[in-house]
Amino acid sequence: MNDNSFHVSNLTRGISTAAILSGLLAVVLGVVMLAWPQPSVVAAAVLFGVYLVVSGVTLVFLAFSLPAGFQGRENRRTPGAVVA
Repeated sequence: MNDNSFHVSNLTRGISTAAILSGLLAVVLGVVMLAWPQPSVVAAAVLFGVYLVVSGVTLVFLAFSLPAGFQGRENRRTPGAVVA
C-alpha cells in the first residue's frame, strides 16, 4: 500500500466516523425534541441564532481580510456582503 492510499484510507475512515457520530447525535436530539418540545424549540432557536451571528461575522471578516484579487470557485466577497 503506497503512502497516498494510506492517507485516503484514513480520510475515508474519518469521514465515516464523523457521519456515524453526526447521525447518532441527530437521533438523540430528535428524541429529546419529541420528549420536551417547548424547551427544545427555544434552545434550538437560540443555538440557531448564535450560529447565524457567528457565521455572519466570520463571513464579513473573511470578505475584508482576503486579498483583493482572490477568487476561488466563486467570488468569496459575495457571501460576506450579503450577510452585512
